[in-house]
Amino acid sequence: MCMVVAAAAGVELEVKVVDYATKASPEHMAMEMPGKYPKLVCKDGTLTECSAIAKYLAHGTSLMPECPLQRAKMDQWLLWQEGTVGPASYNALMAVFGMGYKPITGDEFKTAEKALKDAVKALNSAVAEN
Repeated sequence: MCMVVAAAAGVELEVKVVDYATKASPEHMAMEMPGKYPKLVCKDGTLTECSAIAKYLAHGTSLMPECPLQRAKMDQWLLWQEGTVGPASYNALMAVFGMGYKPITGDEFKTAEKALKDAVKALNSAVAEN
């Protein structure tokens, strides 16, 4: 999500893939909110959590609504993604990208896949209405 917002906002990011050994290094552990990724390190400071980073990158662009209700609706969708879509699909996505902490069963994958498809349908319906 962060990279999509950065691209839409016209912000260039330098992306670094951080391995587990580097995450555990004293340098990284000394950073604000150690061990939390994604992490945005910029001239203004350090941010973690996709939604916080996305909102920071969108600030001052047409991506960030001026109307309080529209900003709240944006937050509503971000929180929905974090609380519903992310947890429901995490294990399946990690398995697809070979990054899972544990193997998942076929049934677990199918459950996560269905949850992700249902979430995409809900999002598509909401976008079509607006």
